[in-house]
Amino acid sequence: MSAADWRADMKFGIISGLAVATLFSAIVITRWVINHNDLARIGLTLPQAILGYYVGGVGGGAIMGGLSFLGKRSNVAAFLIGTLGMLPFGFMTIRFMNQGWEWTLSTVGATIIGAMVLGGCLGLIMWRMER
Repeated sequence: MSAADWRADMKFGIISGLAVATLFSAIVITRWVINHNDLARIGLTLPQAILGYYVGGVGGGAIMGGLSFLGKRSNVAAFLIGTLGMLPFGFMTIRFMNQGWEWTLSTVGATIIGAMVLGGCLGLIMWRMER
């Protein structure tokens, strides 16, 4: 893999992460418009939620783009890299919803399971299209 290919994969990964962040932000904005108290109840403001999604999107996209050459090789690799790429979203969710880095077994477990379901499936879909 050439440096130019790696940069192109990295760019695609970050753009994809930003697209996912935009989708998640649209969902949270819609929920906020319907009921302002949803975010306030967990001590979160709308800008914090949106910022968290974009930070997670850039981080996750960079992971997925940087490791894209591995994801193209097998379904297992695609699933694992997709899971890794989704973890920053989970970390940002824990960070903002707990108003700090409060790691409990349930929050870490939920983050990993969510990353496996959403990220793993995204990884499989994304790299299956390229193979």
